[in-house]
Amino acid sequence: MDISSFEDDLAAVQQAPRRLRRSPEAVRRFGSKAALYAAALRQGDPLADALAADIAGDSTRRIALAFEAALTEGLASVVEPPDSLRAFFDHVEATPAWLDREKLDAGGVSYLRLGPALQICMTAALAAGYNSAASVKPLARTRRFIDSAEPRARETGIWFFKTLRPGGLAPRAPGYQATVRVRLVHAMVRRALLRTGDWNEADWGAPLNMGDTSRGIATEFTTVPIDAARKMGYTITESEADAMHHLFRYVGYLLGVPESLLPQNQWQARELTALIDLTNDGPDEDCRRLIHSLLNIGPSDLPPPSCGTCCMAMSGFSRATLMLIARESATRRSSTSCRYRGRSRGCATSSARGQASAPPSRSPSPI
Repeated sequence: MDISSFEDDLAAVQQAPRRLRRSPEAVRRFGSKAALYAAALRQGDPLADALAADIAGDSTRRIALAFEAALTEGLASVVEPPDSLRAFFDHVEATPAWLDREKLDAGGVSYLRLGPALQICMTAALAAGYNSAASVKPLARTRRFIDSAEPRARETGIWFFKTLRPGGLAPRAPGYQATVRVRLVHAMVRRALLRTGDWNEADWGAPLNMGDTSRGIATEFTTVPIDAARKMGYTITESEADAMHHLFRYVGYLLGVPESLLPQNQWQARELTALIDLTNDGPDEDCRRLIHSLLNIGPSDLPPPSCGTCCMAMSGFSRATLMLIARESATRRSSTSCRYRGRSRGCATSSARGQASAPPSRSPSPI
């Protein structure tokens, strides 16, 4: 590694919030990617933040109504949109050059064919997200998902299945609308937390920052459920895994994640996961409270079958099994991810044995 490049990247990483650990090793192993991730921990979403500020300051609700019109009918339907709304939807409505809509649908089908086991996989994904003290601070400060995990499980499940259904992320389709709403909700929560005056940005970074959002894309909604499904005996092929990552690459785009932190394939996602695991600050008492609430959700708390999910009781897995999968997914990713460092294609064949079969305006919760 070039010494001057290493020193530049290390200096950039050392400007990160104090939550970032093992900076020199991160730069040695991941180079400029470590610097990009470190900067993202301080980064909000300028487009969504500007729109949220305008909505908050508009007592007439004209901008909020214009947002609804643009979301459901397109920006072109709004007469004289404010600058913040136009800039936001110019980004959202643009089609990335890499987007393959057939691959989006293939990714959704690859998730849905897991059937009842998908509920277990997604619980493991949420548990993995509770492995960082700093990243859970927005949830802990609002207390909504400590006092009752039911809204998070239900609303996140409904959002998730809207994105997975064929055509769900087409312009103005249910998954598209739900994801764009989540982006605005994130901005509103970020604004509220910063206005409390006691948000510790030096330690935690920006609330709901782009680094933590990229973690959700590269790890929680892709790498963790894929690995959990394989541990339970499901076969997920390389092409299926790539399609699943492609789907969430586009979800990340709609959520405002910078292109530099959107993995292009499963190997880049595992590399980013390894970087995140290496620099992770680890759990604290807030994490433990969230995990406790999550693992005490009963079948009656889960989204109904009509919205595409299955009750945990139908899955045939005990709570002990669920806890084991969640714990392994949250604590053993680093050693798994490092094996894939630098690989561009090819996948060690899973030992999976089974083959699964496929199976209103409510603001979704921040994910």
